[in-house]
Amino acid sequence: MSCAFYPVTTAFLKRIASFVFIANLAINLFARAKIWQRPDFAGRPPDRCLNQILCRGAHLWMKHLLFWLTTLTLVSCGFLGRDIGNRPVVRVNSTTLSAKEFGELLANQLREYDALTVKNESLVSRTKESLISGFIVQVVSSEYARDHGLIVKKMDLEAEINLVRSSYPDDLSFRKALSDQRLSYEDWKNKVRGSLLQKLVAKKLGESLPDPTPEEIKNFYESNKSLFSVPEKIRITQIVLKSEKDAKMIQDELEKGRKLSELAREYSIAPESAQDGDVGWVERGTLDVFDKAFSLKTDTISTTIRSPYGFHIIQVKGRTLAKQISLEEAKTKIIARLIESRQQIAYSQWLENEIKKAVVFRDDEIIKKIRVETRH
Repeated sequence: MSCAFYPVTTAFLKRIASFVFIANLAINLFARAKIWQRPDFAGRPPDRCLNQILCRGAHLWMKHLLFWLTTLTLVSCGFLGRDIGNRPVVRVNSTTLSAKEFGELLANQLREYDALTVKNESLVSRTKESLISGFIVQVVSSEYARDHGLIVKKMDLEAEINLVRSSYPDDLSFRKALSDQRLSYEDWKNKVRGSLLQKLVAKKLGESLPDPTPEEIKNFYESNKSLFSVPEKIRITQIVLKSEKDAKMIQDELEKGRKLSELAREYSIAPESAQDGDVGWVERGTLDVFDKAFSLKTDTISTTIRSPYGFHIIQVKGRTLAKQISLEEAKTKIIARLIESRQQIAYSQWLENEIKKAVVFRDDEIIKKIRVETRH
């Protein structure tokens, strides 16, 4: 039996137990169906995509809910009173982290692990130390930022978020990546904000550093030429269909003079159908089916190409040849990269000194007793 941080009523516990039972039953049913074990749903028919997304989402949501319930069992028995949640377990200068906040961070970090794994003392201990180190860095950086008037602007945060999201083909892929990293969107957003704040601190610390010399710029270019190689790219439009019969019908329509973009909007099952089938610029190695399109001449349309995602008909709309960017063309980027590297080194050295100077309190007795339990 364990002592919870929060007093709860018997009726509430009964409701929780009932919900946990239902949630576990649903998870078992999903597990038997093994729906979420299908290959990646990119390019699949909307109905199959939706089924997979809903099942994966329900499974993950229920797992997260079950783990959220464990925040009620962040325990420390015996002499620790009911107000344990408000007790500071870490204090850096004047900023504190309460037992409740620490427990929530710990539960969040461990929420994807099973009941057996979260009892691994080595894993839990490493996670706790990582959380404490991260908190110290956050406080020290935030204090410096406050003292020097450094603020992450809303427009800069949104620009960084949009930059990251634009590297994914769609929002579903982006959300899946967050799920794979065990992050909620808000958690990730806060991490981005923290990272930008640290960059502002590093930039401020690096203001007195000398600019890179011409020799340093040249040496970096010569040592990293592969960074300045631009691969061949093609811009493609495609139609993805469920069956070979559908593909034959589309080929017949194309022979009659209809435009591929028009047919893509009407018949394609791929996400880019809303953009008239425009996939954009791709490099070799993106997908096997796209690699086959590199042999096509510009404005020509492929025969039907089969892939795990369906039957593709592809048109190459543009092409850029591979080339090596010259030192003069790369100079601005190299300077920015060298400056950023110097700023990071300066930041690391500064951080090490500031952590040594910081007044850090740790209640190791309480920290050791805080644990996460999963209830079934």
